[in-house]
Amino acid sequence: MRPIRTLFAVVTLSSLVAGHIATPHRRAIDTCANINLSLSVLDVLSVGVKACACLGTTGALVKENSSLYVASKVLGEANIASKVAAAIQGGQGRCECTYPDYAIPACSSNDLCHFDCPRDRVKVNGQCVSSKAPYAVHQISRGKNKRSGRGTPNWARRALSSAHCPVGTEMCGVIGRPDAWECLKIEEDLESCGGCAYPFFPGQEPGTDCSAIPGVEAVACRKGLCEVSKCVTNWTISTDGHACEPNEHAKGRQFISVGRANKASDADAVRMAS
Repeated sequence: MRPIRTLFAVVTLSSLVAGHIATPHRRAIDTCANINLSLSVLDVLSVGVKACACLGTTGALVKENSSLYVASKVLGEANIASKVAAAIQGGQGRCECTYPDYAIPACSSNDLCHFDCPRDRVKVNGQCVSSKAPYAVHQISRGKNKRSGRGTPNWARRALSSAHCPVGTEMCGVIGRPDAWECLKIEEDLESCGGCAYPFFPGQEPGTDCSAIPGVEAVACRKGLCEVSKCVTNWTISTDGHACEPNEHAKGRQFISVGRANKASDADAVRMAS
């Protein structure tokens, strides 16, 4: 009968690193590297892990990798996570990765800084951009579509949009691409609400990025207007429902309204008395 430690070594060395499932987040920086980590657990279990790992996801890696998970149950999760972090700092090809907004880090041995985008976004030019509307970036020819002049007449904009975009979408510019355009549903697009976040035509009215409204926590774009449903702590929804404002501003406005109402009541009382 073979020793137990040999049996465990075969099992652990054959285990694969589970894919990390991360939550989409705002722009972030992390340190990643290829690691080759060997651990001995109570002289019974031999753990060997070869994987791409990042400092920001060491805890997730310990839970998802079968070898590290078993070792953490014996030596402690914090202990194993610190060993993984040390292996990353001295790992092969260690580099600092900068991820764009909404990126989901997906480190691989061939591409340490690789990332994916959530289902409602697509990767374009290293960014995770909205895909709610039929998304397409188009190269502009140097002929009839070339932009020029101080402004483009409304009829010309409508004609071009109708020719190149589906019904109900607007021809908008693309950040960092002055020679390209995309079709967006500006009546409901969160980041180009009521107009293009990056106008394509000269004189084209820009829209509103509802997600960038100060103090907003939950918001939607409906019929070209930002509709706020929730604000962060100490902020309140504005009277028109399109923004958030600090509680002090709301209280000040309410005080003024009450003062005006009292003044009107006093005036009515004086008239009635006379």
